[in-house]
Amino acid sequence: MQRRGPFAPKRWPVSRPPLWPLFLTCWVAGCDSLTMAPPAAPELSSITRPSETPPRTLELVLGGETIDRLFWAAKGPPMAERRKVVCYEAHLGAGDPPAKQAELIRNALERHVSALIVEPVDAPEVVDALRSAQAQSVPIVLLDHPVPGLGNAGPVTLVALPDFGPSARSIVASAQASAKTRKLPADGRALLLVNSRTDRRSADRVAALRSALKEAGTGLSETLQFTDTGEAIESSLRAKLTADPKITFVFAEEDQGLAAANHLRQELRDKRPFVTAGYFHFDSRDEPVPIEGCAAAVDGNQRGLIARAVDSAVRLANGEKVPDRIEVPLVLCIDGQRPAPSNPDTTPAPAPPSAPAPRL
Repeated sequence: MQRRGPFAPKRWPVSRPPLWPLFLTCWVAGCDSLTMAPPAAPELSSITRPSETPPRTLELVLGGETIDRLFWAAKGPPMAERRKVVCYEAHLGAGDPPAKQAELIRNALERHVSALIVEPVDAPEVVDALRSAQAQSVPIVLLDHPVPGLGNAGPVTLVALPDFGPSARSIVASAQASAKTRKLPADGRALLLVNSRTDRRSADRVAALRSALKEAGTGLSETLQFTDTGEAIESSLRAKLTADPKITFVFAEEDQGLAAANHLRQELRDKRPFVTAGYFHFDSRDEPVPIEGCAAAVDGNQRGLIARAVDSAVRLANGEKVPDRIEVPLVLCIDGQRPAPSNPDTTPAPAPPSAPAPRL
């Protein structure tokens, strides 16, 4: 037994706190008063989810495997991806009949694409397939080639390059001015380099250059068609220049011929001077076509063409209004000077014309 002395501390009675505030807290928090556990989570099926919109999809349907089409097929899908849009690509294979493109278009419609980008070939089956797309309210962007007779059943936009006549005249005029500055013969003749590997607009560029030369009074010595590249082109051109001292101008209608002519011009600038000018089309930001020293070079702007087509298809798929015709400008480079770099992937589309253009 513990004894309590006179100096032992006194024991005061201890009061216990009431329990009702604790039960009140549990009730407010939603806990079971017996288990003291939080309420069970709701079933997943009862959770309201925001509606998920499927991504927009485009179908790029091309006519074949020429160099311009291969460029479009390589550049188009990445441009669409940067717009958060999925882009599929299909084209005619070697030996496929033109009507095969109609099947490619109908296959895309079965996948419920948001819009079509079509470089149409000339076949009545293709026109029927495009009309089917219109009947399903699928927007269509035509790539550098109109299709008459589609009517007004659905939105159709043509994205095209301009006529090559004005640019060809600028090329010839700049070449003549350069020859005068370099004190080369004013009555000199021209040689035209033509690649046997053609694209859809090769014949148009050649015809425009021929017409511009005739209009300017510059005689055409001959047309040199080539199938090889690099040194083989330069070897053939060197032989022509040696055989005909009257040749003052060398014009090319595409990249390979222009690059070969310009390289040879730099090599022979002191022994056999001449002027180079022409067109190039597939200028890469990583490997630009060497045009330094060319009197005039026109960029065919294939990158801008496919970029504007993708932009128009995305806008149509989003329900926006797009002009019936969009013309992608050619870019003239004088004396090898390129204009300030731009990004055609993000270039805003032109404002709609004040008066509606006739439906193609």
